[in-house]
Amino acid sequence: MKKGIVLKVVAVILVLALGSGIGAVAASVAGKNKRSLPKKIITEEKTLDSVTVSEMLLPASELITMKYCYTKVGTSEKHKEAFGKKVPLTTDKTIYTYNGTVSAGVDLSEMQVNIDNENKKITITLTAPKILTHEIDTSKFKSWDLKNSVLTKSSMSDYVSDIDSLKNDVEKELNENTEFFDSVTESTKEVLTGLLNNSESTKEYEVTFA
Repeated sequence: MKKGIVLKVVAVILVLALGSGIGAVAASVAGKNKRSLPKKIITEEKTLDSVTVSEMLLPASELITMKYCYTKVGTSEKHKEAFGKKVPLTTDKTIYTYNGTVSAGVDLSEMQVNIDNENKKITITLTAPKILTHEIDTSKFKSWDLKNSVLTKSSMSDYVSDIDSLKNDVEKELNENTEFFDSVTESTKEVLTGLLNNSESTKEYEVTFA
């Protein structure tokens, strides 16, 4: 009877031992198989959006501004009148020069950007170039009397007060010069294309203009 009990105990121990061994082998095999399985590589494709590209280009506004510097010569004639007629010997004629700077460019805040991520293409639509600022340097305003009357005397303030009129004359000339604004547009395209071609996030994209 005792012998039978001993045999049963031994049998249980063998079963447990075999079970543990099989489990260990199975775990070892599973571990090897797990290590031998190729890892799944997940690649995240980066995509661009128009807002991102616009934010990249907006700071370039100052870079693409073309400056037109000029020196103009004008004449001014003043005289006194009485009863609607010019009074003799009251004519004051003056020649003067003045310098100015016109800044022209494209307002990038108004541009439209279209992104084609599938074909790696960026299309930019620009607005027409325009005059952004126009300043006359009054410190370099010079005048010479051609005909000076003792009764009528012109002063620098007489000309400075006409600055708006002087500006309008220059801007009219520029607006009639299509080559000037064409060069502004081409310069804008070159700068924007260069910026996008040298950026890590957009260098693989083709840049075109609508």
